[in-house]
Amino acid sequence: MTTLKTSLLSYKKTELESYAKTLGIKRISSLKKAEIAEKVADELLNPEVMAKRLAILDDAQIALFEKAAKGAFMATEAEMDTAYEACALDYMQVSEERMLEVTEDVAEAYEKMDRETFEKKRKEVSWLAKCLSFSAAMYGVAPVDTVRTVYESRPHYHADKETFMALFDEIPYEINPCVISEDVIMDRKLIAGDAYEALLNEQQGKKFYVPSWQQVEELATKGCLLDEASYKKLFAFFQKELELGYEEAVAVTANIWNHLSTGHGDVYGKLQEVIEKYHFQSKEGVRTFSTLLQGVVNSTRMIIYRGHTPNEITVKRPKNNFPNFHTAQPKKNQKIYPNDVCPCGSGKKYKKCCGKN
Repeated sequence: MTTLKTSLLSYKKTELESYAKTLGIKRISSLKKAEIAEKVADELLNPEVMAKRLAILDDAQIALFEKAAKGAFMATEAEMDTAYEACALDYMQVSEERMLEVTEDVAEAYEKMDRETFEKKRKEVSWLAKCLSFSAAMYGVAPVDTVRTVYESRPHYHADKETFMALFDEIPYEINPCVISEDVIMDRKLIAGDAYEALLNEQQGKKFYVPSWQQVEELATKGCLLDEASYKKLFAFFQKELELGYEEAVAVTANIWNHLSTGHGDVYGKLQEVIEKYHFQSKEGVRTFSTLLQGVVNSTRMIIYRGHTPNEITVKRPKNNFPNFHTAQPKKNQKIYPNDVCPCGSGKKYKKCCGKN
């Protein structure tokens, strides 16, 4: 019978050692790989630890986890995307045949949790996790109160600063895309090198765009914002002219959105990439796509404009009040987080690309 411990043995010993340290497990240096896996499994099966880690799952994700806890099943493509976070937390396993499974010991530990308390906390924490992903993608760096405003954009979600900070600490470090320092929330990728200072130099004078809660949800679930008219036209073009299915059309549109949302995307390069991949049959199709692509550039929400589009932005340059971070040098094998852009160059988030494997 597969157990959580046996599934953890797929990790290298060095990975398990790092995992154990993240969980606060000490005195492991002399232990064998199987012994470390057992300690990690015991910690993950602690109902309090499990409740804290599973709290980042939204309604669709927890429903999928509970379905797999009742019995393994073959997942659809959409379910595979939904399953990523639970799999990343090691509470759900996926096979090469796309079978989703929750081991019996995990299912038993889940049943022992205080479900009523868990559900209330889960809704708060999972929503905050989406707000932090939005902040990382659209702001990079933002005051705590700005991100708290995003959190409170959703009806019935309110948190004073103390409560907000406590919720932030509930998100497992290895899943949280952000860090907090000196009353500022920052995308953890900006810590290395001079990325923090370079971004602030580009952002000077721009106000923070405050999204609707629906936009935060859309960015979290689709990896892009399709609410702009120009993106709706581009999406419709992919479905009608290129005859792409819904999921693939979303993926291609998200690829373009992620490429452009940095503010430094090569529009011509992306044009050529899509044309070559989908083998456009006519020059008219190429011209239409080129026109649509040019149209979405000025309608893309960009991190250099703090979430505004080029069409919306008005540049002012007040004094920059952000603190100076003591930045670390980038590591050669820097960890890739679920919401990072995939290093393969697809433009997708890692969790929706190579991170699926």
